[in-house]
Amino acid sequence: MKKLLPLSEYTDRILAKRLKWEKLTQYKLSVKELTEKILHVDSKKLDWEDPPRGYYLTDVQQKVLWKDEKTGATMALIKFPVGVADEIHAHPEANQFIFCLEGEVEDEEGNRMPMDGHFGYTPKGVKHGASKVTKESLLLFFWDGPPSTA
Repeated sequence: MKKLLPLSEYTDRILAKRLKWEKLTQYKLSVKELTEKILHVDSKKLDWEDPPRGYYLTDVQQKVLWKDEKTGATMALIKFPVGVADEIHAHPEANQFIFCLEGEVEDEEGNRMPMDGHFGYTPKGVKHGASKVTKESLLLFFWDGPPSTA
């Protein structure tokens, strides 16, 4: 039997939906204009490609999900094979945010660490890399500027 919620919770949900719609419509855009501004990418339909950044040491592949041509900000799925993934490097013009969907790395003491669900942030200009990947890994990367290196 389906659990009934208190009336106040139903009211809160209806109000939240109405406020959300009002917020969207305050811009006086039609539904067509709103949906044209929303990006939806089916990553399964994108081909894996070689990334243009030259610091990878293994056959790293990427699927660019979004890129702002004005700022260089980029979001990409990146697949790392087993091995030392990259050289020590920094991104002088971009903060880097990563979320590991699946994968495993080895730390300095040789301990294997599952990384599924881990989030990481590296500020602009901070050196990082030389990750030793011990199981094929899939990560979501976001750079808030061009991900090129110094």
